[in-house]
Amino acid sequence: MISLFTVKGRRMTAVLAVAVLILLAMTGCTGAEIPSDMPPVTPPSGQNITKVPTAEPTAVPTPTPEPTPIVDLPADRIDKVQRTIAENGVEVVTRSSIEVSLNPFYCETEDDISVVDRTQLKLLAVDENGAAQAGIDLPCFAYSVEKGDSEGLPEGNWERYRISLKEGLVFADGTPITAEDVMFSLYTLADVGYDRVFDLGGLDIYGMRAYSTQIPESVRAAADKAIAAGITEEGTCPEGTEDTEVWEELWGGFDEAGIRFTQTIIDESIRKYCKDAYVQTFLSPYLTAAHVEAKDSLKVLLAMRLSGFVRSFNYSKNTMRDCFDVVHELDTEEMTVELFWEMIKQYYNWDLSLENGINYERPSGGKLIEDYLFDVYCEKYLGVENIEGITLSEMTFEDGAVRPCLDVIIGKNEDISGLNFYVAEKAVYESDPARTDVLTGAGEYYREPGYPLGVMLTANPNYLLGEPAQLYIRYEYEEPAEEEPQQ
Repeated sequence: MISLFTVKGRRMTAVLAVAVLILLAMTGCTGAEIPSDMPPVTPPSGQNITKVPTAEPTAVPTPTPEPTPIVDLPADRIDKVQRTIAENGVEVVTRSSIEVSLNPFYCETEDDISVVDRTQLKLLAVDENGAAQAGIDLPCFAYSVEKGDSEGLPEGNWERYRISLKEGLVFADGTPITAEDVMFSLYTLADVGYDRVFDLGGLDIYGMRAYSTQIPESVRAAADKAIAAGITEEGTCPEGTEDTEVWEELWGGFDEAGIRFTQTIIDESIRKYCKDAYVQTFLSPYLTAAHVEAKDSLKVLLAMRLSGFVRSFNYSKNTMRDCFDVVHELDTEEMTVELFWEMIKQYYNWDLSLENGINYERPSGGKLIEDYLFDVYCEKYLGVENIEGITLSEMTFEDGAVRPCLDVIIGKNEDISGLNFYVAEKAVYESDPARTDVLTGAGEYYREPGYPLGVMLTANPNYLLGEPAQLYIRYEYEEPAEEEPQQ
């Protein structure tokens, strides 16, 4: 029988043994002997051992939730289209002409524009009276169009409009539509080299004329004043001229302007009268139109003869007597535009009038010598980077969205609906604006590339008013029927 004391003593012994082991572990002793030659561990001279503070945990900021993106689509927009069998097929449309150009910048024929209208959207919508409209429920990029205040407008007959743009729209290829796409399209259509059907350069928008001609308004105004000042009979600056330096520079280009003026006389004479009958009547029976066309000197000679600056031409001797009775040996002297101009200038002196002066010689409907003076002067100062009257801004609306806006300064007699154009995808067209192989606008349809049998359009699932019901539309060329001969 084990006594209670003995059991308690064993338990006590076990407890003491565990306590000793814990104490040895805490002091780093495991029961092995420490070598007697081990030097004591001491801190380096002059340094104190300090306790390294425990690093505080870095506070992780609570992430700010991303705002819900604004997407300006109609509330009743249908995303999933339930199509009939016919709508799942192909609607065939025939046209008498197709694909001269399906580029939204360059399409011009009625048939091509009808295709482009399916694939592209314009900045604005217009009502039945042609007035500009905007809004989420309308097929356009403009969210709103409003007339602004008159504060800060330039001098003249101007007013301000603000066209705000919809947010969250995409092209058919899924690329977001941005204000940069709008501005790219606008500037392309206003460029000095653009002369197609959608030209915006003629709109009465402040700074548009300067951009489309590349002539700064200040340069234009200075040239106009110098031309209006005129020139004396001695070829000098009239008294009282406001800016004599500009006058001298502009009228210093008189000969260059005169040579251009004279070249138009030559070109028009050849265009109208370089025919065998005229050549043989006014020059020689031994010459033909082909002879004249082949030699610049004969072109000038014919124009001078038709204009009365040549009294006679001797084909056998190859000499010409001019209106001043000076004989020119054509074997050694070329007839040039410069020589013709000198004759005109000598004959009229500094008289520029239409009745009795230099401008009397201009071709019908042609430019005046003053127009060429203007051109020569302004060409030295070309360069306008921006349309001053069209700028980008932002506006916060009642729904909390911050939308980009076009601020437009336009003439009071100009309708803002005139500033309407297809908005093309900048990335697609800026490298090659004449391309026609893709039509990835934001309209109802996009073009299927490489289709050999005409033009195939597929419904755009990203169309802002909802994907159209008809899935495919194919445009085919159809030869116009020949009229039967009348009996």
